[in-house]
Amino acid sequence: MNDLEGEGGGWKTNLAASATDEQVELPNIADAKFLMVRITPKDPNDEPAQVSLKLNDVGNTPIPIVARAGKEGHFLLSTTGLTALYATNDGSIDMSLTVFSAGD
Repeated sequence: MNDLEGEGGGWKTNLAASATDEQVELPNIADAKFLMVRITPKDPNDEPAQVSLKLNDVGNTPIPIVARAGKEGHFLLSTTGLTALYATNDGSIDMSLTVFSAGD
């Protein structure tokens, strides 16, 4: 993956407690072919909350990412046709998402 090509990269974003269907940026990508999401509590002293992802449309079935107690959670997908990503924080603590994507 080459960030200079403008076809993806890696970044970190925060997801507030109880946030629902927040759009996660997929910058410079019209069609993502690879997606990796790492979830961790924003405050490292908190236990991680479950985060759910929806691909392409908020009406699609949520995919839960569940972290083990005191640990982090991961989601990895190799696909075609990924144009949008939405995240829901199912817990009462703020979560950090580290997102990596590549495509086009």
